Amino acid sequence: MPKRMKTPAAPAITSLEELVARVGRFATLSAEIERLAAEADEAIAAIKSELAQKQQPLAVEMKAILAAAKPWWAANSEQLTDGKRKSVELAGCLIGERLSKPSLAFPKPEEHAINLIEGHGWNALLRVKTELDKPMIMKALAYDAPDGVSILDDDVASNIDVRDTLLALGFAIAQKEEFFIALLADKSQATEAVTDPDEKAAA
Repeated sequence: MPKRMKTPAAPAITSLEELVARVGRFATLSAEIERLAAEADEAIAAIKSELAQKQQPLAVEMKAILAAAKPWWAANSEQLTDGKRKSVELAGCLIGERLSKPSLAFPKPEEHAINLIEGHGWNALLRVKTELDKPMIMKALAYDAPDGVSILDDDVASNIDVRDTLLALGFAIAQKEEFFIALLADKSQATEAVTDPDEKAAA
């Protein structure tokens, strides 16, 4: 297990000059982290590419052996199994026939199969995942649509009703001020921000 490293305690900054120097060091460290990450990504990509090139001809040869052995096994397996087994150990391998992993066959397309099951009322055979639509909830809380147009599909409640009820139930848009230092970059590049660890711990 790698040794856990503690974050060094930073001495207090007592002047603007010291702040400028420390923030400049922050920018250098941030750029170095990005450089190391990019360097690692390139190395990993090169290793994966080399691995794929080395594995590809081996996989092709294995597939050819499998294709050649299959008809031989179909015609001659009884001399190895006495007709009592589906597979035998041979040359460090297990060779023979076996059932594949079970999979469901159903009338295509899938929507048709779903309709058939729903038509019989067998909803226990269907799986539906329900989760919060957080962007829509925040949109409702922000109340940025005219009151005459409901955010809900059923058009029963006005947007004001939806917002007020959500607020009463404990829903809210959560935002807080947080201290940060961000490395300035070209507009075409993403900006990395590091949050004050004290504020993160207090959250």
